[in-house]
Amino acid sequence: MEMLTVLVEDTEKCKKLYEHANETITHIDAGMLCAKMQRNQGFCNGDSGGPLVDARGHQIGVVSTVKHCGNGVPDIYSKVSHYVKWIDGIIKGRAWYTKWYKGFVNFFNNMLPIVNTCNL
Repeated sequence: MEMLTVLVEDTEKCKKLYEHANETITHIDAGMLCAKMQRNQGFCNGDSGGPLVDARGHQIGVVSTVKHCGNGVPDIYSKVSHYVKWIDGIIKGRAWYTKWYKGFVNFFNNMLPIVNTCNL
């Protein structure tokens, strides 16, 4: 996996960047966020589902929509903080689920980061 630095854009600016590039996107809602990279960098086909992590290593997004690879238009991510309650509801009651503690779940005695309630 490669690491790139991105700039998270506000929703309205993201929409304008798409319009300026003559790109169409159906909608950007509260469960999404946009992040822009330098030209010729970014996600591409096959990267969907990959993580967007902050400087602390907390996952804040999941790659969702990539219009064109590295064209300077922001990539669209699903915002993890928007789905924390849903994620928690899905994994509660599963045989492998033990407990939530500060954004980590104890899984086979190893601590694996999965979500962090980061407000953007």
